Amino acid sequence: MLRSVTLSLAWSVLVAACALVEPPGPAGTRPFQAQVRNTLPDPVELTIRPLDGAVPGAVQPALLPALSETIVTFHVPIAGGWIYVVNGDDQISSDEVIPSIGRCQLRFVIGVGDSTFSCLRIP
Repeated sequence: MLRSVTLSLAWSVLVAACALVEPPGPAGTRPFQAQVRNTLPDPVELTIRPLDGAVPGAVQPALLPALSETIVTFHVPIAGGWIYVVNGDDQISSDEVIPSIGRCQLRFVIGVGDSTFSCLRIP
């Protein structure tokens, strides 16, 4: 009985620890995080579209509920340009974002018709 309780407890701890670890990104990408705010009354889907193809699983989480805000991990190509896409519509190019990665807290705000990008000072 004690052995099964110990095994059950160990399994629970392992499952909880795995839930805290973010899954690895797609091959050939590097991650960055940004605060993303959806001001729309509908959920949105976020993707990263490289200029030469697609990167499945490049945004985690990829779906944002209506009127919500969360930290999102983006996996962008190591080489080449890319575009931040909301619900299939191109929004912001890598040329605008790359200079800010690692220099400040990145923030995307999704609004009617377009998104904005800002580089917030790190406290």
